[in-house]
Amino acid sequence: QTGDKLGEVGLSGFTEFPHIHLAVRNGDTVIDPFTRKAQSEQCDPSVNNRGLWSQSARDALVYPGPQPFHAGFDVGKPDITRMRAGELTAREFATDAPALVFWSESYTLNINDVIEMRLIGPNGNVVSESRTKIDRPMARRFGFVGRKQPNGGWPAGTYTGRVNISHGNKTITQEATALVK
Repeated sequence: QTGDKLGEVGLSGFTEFPHIHLAVRNGDTVIDPFTRKAQSEQCDPSVNNRGLWSQSARDALVYPGPQPFHAGFDVGKPDITRMRAGELTAREFATDAPALVFWSESYTLNINDVIEMRLIGPNGNVVSESRTKIDRPMARRFGFVGRKQPNGGWPAGTYTGRVNISHGNKTITQEATALVK
């Protein structure tokens, strides 16, 4: 019935973050309640479809837009498994680090969203950057920018990693900093 409690959000210790799973089924087929289509079909949040929600539920379930979630640094190509386990937390690095890499994971990306990532040195210069236009809806995306150690080592100081996600006329920014000494 409308208003019935379906579950509680919690953290078992075996997940990355508190969440709840909910599935709507028609026989053995999982149905996407937003589109009334089989879940195995491509997700398209732009579908103007009533779905299975009441008007008040649809009003509350507005697409939140892209969200940068995790961001940090590593001294080489970051390992996504270690990142998701919370192991890539270092924020201080030596001037002789083999590389300096800024990484970020983002959620709820849609077609035509643009992700720009930059690693900025202590003097404001761009050390590394990338720009990616999203070509399909993505529940989450992991990306990184960086470079190998320059001749003579890394200049000491504060490095800034910045991710900008442009969604239409809105830009969401997340930054992280690391100290090289």
